[in-house]
Amino acid sequence: MDDPCIFLTVLMFAVAVVVPVRGGPVSVAYLQQRENLLRADRQTGLGANLVLNVQEQMLDKIILREKKALMDPSIYNRTIYSPSLSFYKSKATMEKTNLFKIIQSMPKGGILHIHDLAMGSLDWLVKNATYREHIYMCVDKDSFINFAAFLKPPQNPDFHFTSILPQVEAEFDFLRGGPSC
Repeated sequence: MDDPCIFLTVLMFAVAVVVPVRGGPVSVAYLQQRENLLRADRQTGLGANLVLNVQEQMLDKIILREKKALMDPSIYNRTIYSPSLSFYKSKATMEKTNLFKIIQSMPKGGILHIHDLAMGSLDWLVKNATYREHIYMCVDKDSFINFAAFLKPPQNPDFHFTSILPQVEAEFDFLRGGPSC
């Protein structure tokens, strides 16, 4: 290398790449900060405070093993990772996996992760989640609307739960030309 500028540029690049990887004080501080951020993130996630029983821990290990089995080939062999593809292209492949079969057999008590467009329109959600018998609402002290499901609403002086079903039925009657409220 006859040009000193090129030599210095290459040397500075080499130092910048090699120094943090060699385990100097920068990388130790970075790893500690990274671990702190990951720990804080885990503590704020959905279910972070849940304590799994022995059976749930066993199932968790099985699910994590199956997830790893799906990811490892793409990491180590540079093959295509199906979940990174368009849903329409990967759906058939994903449905054949052990992980899909495990999740498919589980009860669906809650949604852990969903994209807003995948869950349906806001109209659908409002009609199907709120316009039902035993669904009540109340407005809290901060003016937030809370929805809850009860066979019979609790008697609580701080929260007055009311059913919105009669109001909704009256509005639908009005729209259909029926009696108004």
